Amino acid sequence: MAIALDPREPYDYVLQSDRDLPKEEQTVFQLCRLSARDAARLDDEQLRGKQRDDGVEVSVLQAQHRLAVLHAGLKGWSNFKRKDSTEVEFREKGKFGDTGRRIQAGSLDMVNPAHAQEIADEILSSASLTEEQAGN
Repeated sequence: MAIALDPREPYDYVLQSDRDLPKEEQTVFQLCRLSARDAARLDDEQLRGKQRDDGVEVSVLQAQHRLAVLHAGLKGWSNFKRKDSTEVEFREKGKFGDTGRRIQAGSLDMVNPAHAQEIADEILSSASLTEEQAGN
């Protein structure tokens, strides 16, 4: 059975590395699924073509794609702290596609690159929600 997905409906995500910690120590990221329109646009934007004498050269911009996915799908966080235990504020600006506001680059820079990759992978895979995962 097909499951309707609302790209504006956030859900909580805890990093794999935090899942064994007590709940009060876990960082929780609020994510949104990509709409079909945003997913298609992001897929298209990751490819760059260049005409050459011997054909066409195509490049895949994986790092830029990951950043765009995070801008589209990362909507907030809680319990995200610096070394001195102060909270990192989630700052937004502008609009991004169907999922609303987007994270400021300075806030995104606070996320460890390996964690950013995991979060981006989760956002991309969340579009294939199964009936069981939806609670039906």
